Amino acid sequence: MEFKSVSDLSRRDLLQNNGFVSGQQISGIDGKTFDVITSTTLETLATLPEMGAEDTRKAIQAAAEMTYGASFLEWFAGEAERTYGQVVPAANTGPRILTIQLPLDVQKISFNGSTRVWKLLAQQCRQTLKRTKLSLELDSNSPFIVSDDADLDRAVEILMLAKFRNSGQTCVTANRVFVQKGIYDKFSLKVKERMQCIKVGPGIQAGVNVGPLTHQAGLQKVLSHIKGLGHVTSEHKVLSSVNYVTDAKRLGGDVILRGSSLP
Repeated sequence: MEFKSVSDLSRRDLLQNNGFVSGQQISGIDGKTFDVITSTTLETLATLPEMGAEDTRKAIQAAAEMTYGASFLEWFAGEAERTYGQVVPAANTGPRILTIQLPLDVQKISFNGSTRVWKLLAQQCRQTLKRTKLSLELDSNSPFIVSDDADLDRAVEILMLAKFRNSGQTCVTANRVFVQKGIYDKFSLKVKERMQCIKVGPGIQAGVNVGPLTHQAGLQKVLSHIKGLGHVTSEHKVLSSVNYVTDAKRLGGDVILRGSSLP
């Protein structure tokens, strides 16, 4: 599929550059706008109104079902404040039976995410003395191991899947590759040749394997791994400067293929 730009649209009148509130196309109250830019060609696709807090309030008021639905949340939140517990009379004199308003039937927590959040979950379970089982899938540096007796061609193809499936954005992406010395040079050459076949471009274009990064901060983060330009946050502030290529060479590594940002 060939990549099309906004200028190629046959019905540009269908592209609305306003907000849609209460059945009407409106611009923002304060008149501010922002550009929507495609990360592939840096073309400005549209200029849209920057809808502020007052615009948002009007949009919510126009959708009456939102207010109706929110009333249920407000009511049940109030019910939580009125949960005081109960004292239940015992069949025998002496004992006193209390009901505890806690979800004692929680037997297990399954979590997929960061190590930091896992520690918070484990700490919260410990504070309430719950013997809750945890199933965790946390941050990882998934290793890809290639032995001397491996089918190298097949190993390379599997590595491409493990590393570049969904543009490398999966929780099991191979971040480290371990290769035995006997096949290291041959395997490295095959990986290089296969990497040179990867095509970067618009995701809707035929033959493209990897799409563009979503924003400038993401590009700067990747460049920081190569050139040591620093890790950039969404506010474009440099947090740290790390050159992974230089560090790898210092530890005895060789650069057999190197990339850069596309023009």
